[in-house]
This record gives sequence, structure tokens and C-alpha cells, in this order.
Amino acid sequence: HRLDMLHQDLKPGNIIISHDGVLKIIDFGSTKIAGIADISSPVERRELLGTKHYTAPEYLLARSGQTQSDQFSLGCIVYEMLSGKLPYPDKLAKIRTEKHLNQFNYQPLSVFIDDIPHWVDKSIQKSLHLYPEKRYEVMSEFATDLVKPNLRYLQEHQLPLMYRYPVRFWQGCSLILFLLNIITFYLLVR
Repeated sequence: HRLDMLHQDLKPGNIIISHDGVLKIIDFGSTKIAGIADISSPVERRELLGTKHYTAPEYLLARSGQTQSDQFSLGCIVYEMLSGKLPYPDKLAKIRTEKHLNQFNYQPLSVFIDDIPHWVDKSIQKSLHLYPEKRYEVMSEFATDLVKPNLRYLQEHQLPLMYRYPVRFWQGCSLILFLLNIITFYLLVR
């Protein structure tokens, strides 16, 4: 992205690992390069660029892509690598209006992986947000949050029980008060 290029077709098949362990992105056939559109005549495309399971919703809604679009695709890949499942299987590829986006919910990785750190799940969730303006501004922020705990996510995870599970908290308080009332009543009647 620092070279003003959007890949537009990030998927597991377009990422290879070299012999020395370096990740490399291949297949730049769908890549949009800044400036190229200015000097050449536009080619009208009716088909979707990219692979539907890894394609950002903005492309499915026939909007132009941005760096957050590639970030969504990368988030899908990371999610699938960790869970073995796609974050929004099949249904996302069928959307046609923005109204349909509200029907989708992110399923936390903790559903599939018991010991995944909360901050890793939250960083992947942010990269997979259905609205590009809610994703990371730049890819490096996403990469940093994947390897180093983001304090905001740590603080969110360390919220008091009352805020994390309000119904359980108040049920517990009600049970304790009920038991105290029974004990008080018993002591008064005796």
C-alpha cells in the first residue's frame, strides 16, 4: 500500500512462503495502481474482482476499493488460518445493498479457539468490520495489533464483571439479597 497499489484479490492462494520464511504476495492481475487509471483509458468491468469469500463488502456493493478493502481480505485469511472457517461464509457474497450488511454478525474466534488472546480476536474483528471506515486506517496498525496487545482491547477485556455480564451480575446480586432476607427473617422469627 505504500506504493499506492491495491491488490484487490488477496486470498490464501496468492500468498506464498519463500524458503527463508518470508511471506510474498503473488498474482497482481487485479491490482489497481494509482496513476495508471489517469493515463490509460478505463476498461469497463462487470465481473467481481477478487475471490468472493475474501472480497470486501464494498466491492460487492460496486464501490471502489481502498487500503481497508485489502485489509478485510487479509483479516479473512487470518481468521480462516486460526479457526479453519471463514468469518462470513457464503452469505456475504450475496449482498446487493448496504441494508443487508446489518444482517451479519462477527463470530468471535473464541467460539472455535478457547485460548485465543482477547486482543488478537478484537484486532481481527476490527479488520473484518463490514464498513471500511471502521477498520484500521493503515495495514501496519493491524499488523502491530496482531503481535502486540493493544491497550484499548486489554482494558475492555478487564472491565468489571458488572459491565461485561450485567445480567449475570444482577442475578447474582438478587440471589445474595434473597438469601440475606431469608436469613434475616429466620433470625427475627426465632
